[in-house]
Amino acid sequence: MKMGIFDYSKNNQNALNTQPNFATDQNETYNSVDPDQYFIGGGDVFKITIIGNSSIQYTATINQQCELFISELGIKKLGKVCLTEAQKQIIEFVQTKLKKANDIHVDLIKAKRVTASINGAITGPGTYSLPGTSRILDAIRQANNGMIPSMNECNLREIQCTSQDSITTIDLFGYLFKNDMACNPYLYPCENINVSFATRRVYVNAPLKMAVTGWIPIKEKETLFDFLSYLKFDASADTTMIFFQSSISDNSRSSRSISYGETSSIVLQDRDIITIPSKKNYAPVIFVNIGGEVAQPGLYPIIKDSTTIENVLKIAGGITQYADLSRAVIVRRSKVDERFDSLKSFQNNNLPNTNNITTVRPEMNTGLSKMNATKDYAIIDLESAGMSVKLFANDNIIVPPIDHFIYISGDVKKSGAYQYISGKSYRYYIALAGGYTGKADKSNVFGVRNFGTFSQITDLSEIRAADVIVVPDSQQAKFLTNVFLPILQTSATIVSVFLAIYSLSHTTGK
Repeated sequence: MKMGIFDYSKNNQNALNTQPNFATDQNETYNSVDPDQYFIGGGDVFKITIIGNSSIQYTATINQQCELFISELGIKKLGKVCLTEAQKQIIEFVQTKLKKANDIHVDLIKAKRVTASINGAITGPGTYSLPGTSRILDAIRQANNGMIPSMNECNLREIQCTSQDSITTIDLFGYLFKNDMACNPYLYPCENINVSFATRRVYVNAPLKMAVTGWIPIKEKETLFDFLSYLKFDASADTTMIFFQSSISDNSRSSRSISYGETSSIVLQDRDIITIPSKKNYAPVIFVNIGGEVAQPGLYPIIKDSTTIENVLKIAGGITQYADLSRAVIVRRSKVDERFDSLKSFQNNNLPNTNNITTVRPEMNTGLSKMNATKDYAIIDLESAGMSVKLFANDNIIVPPIDHFIYISGDVKKSGAYQYISGKSYRYYIALAGGYTGKADKSNVFGVRNFGTFSQITDLSEIRAADVIVVPDSQQAKFLTNVFLPILQTSATIVSVFLAIYSLSHTTGK
């Protein structure tokens, strides 16, 4: 029989991202508490029902000395026992007080309140009052803004729990990753819970399917075999051979390959490194995103070094009637080779040397040079590259809508949208916009080409439909507007003040 209002083990998948729903109804029946793990204490209320010719019911509360008092029957001292044992003892106690055998039922109808102190590596250390059906992890989350503390930085492997009569060490990883409820016990009154920062960690480099990766805390004298039992490996992980690097006192490392069977003889030390490779010839599932004017935009799985643009377009239902396939691109947000031009021209096979762009303002030239040097992304023009381009993981395929205009922004007399004519230079469109204003920086005009949420700066060597031509302020105009004119106005004001004072002094002198 199980009794209670909240059992944190019911859905362990929610343990990492939900808060416990503590009940406050005093008449709630506790039908989900684990009776073998819940220890009774002061404040627990029992209903005792005696089934006979006329049913008799008693309601009795456990006091702070763990004694049960029934006015008609007397006192039963129970002590700190689990709910199962308490029910058994209560039934035996009541039976001895009756003249004949009876069918006796004992139910927990109200759980005690628990006062617990939580301190250490959490955001809100202090003393909290919680339902007795709360567990250790519930209390820690309550003191940490409803969130589990960082499983990389905090030592959830060795939670220190101190009560009036015992000190225990709890490994919450056993609950979080093995669903072992013994590793997440119920709270008990006046418990002190300490969450420390991790002082011993190992680095795990492996295909994992879990909420913690990288530097993971270890317990004192924990073996590699025991540690690996907590990890949830992806299907691609090859655990038949493990590459292990151990720390040595002189800051050097010893490296060796070991089989899984040898892991039980290795005791982990702080800063050890565990590497588990992927299986050979294992084809992981990777995705690309396609957006814009396609029938069914979204994420689609691909096969590495095999799936092409043409394949994905077919799966996505093809392009719509509004699509401009001539401007479709792949935005590759990764370190890439230099086959594709990420800055200047879609037609070149090598990345441009932005230091040769002498007509770009110094600050922009520096930014473009850094972008080129780090190869943060590439924009691959499908019209030039063709539909047989092989896709990489996390590629973004953008199919823009048809656009018949060029957009002029900045220091021109009539900014706005103008009809696109193939082959015309940017100067043609600036002329349509009435030409430059007096403060325009004519030598540093640049273009912006948009692909969905991505944008590319161009040097206007080629104008395409939907391009934005930007005419910035000249440095001289900025100087005149922001520096010279304010100084001139200030000087004029000062002169005016002196003239007014001079005029006033001469007037009063007369």
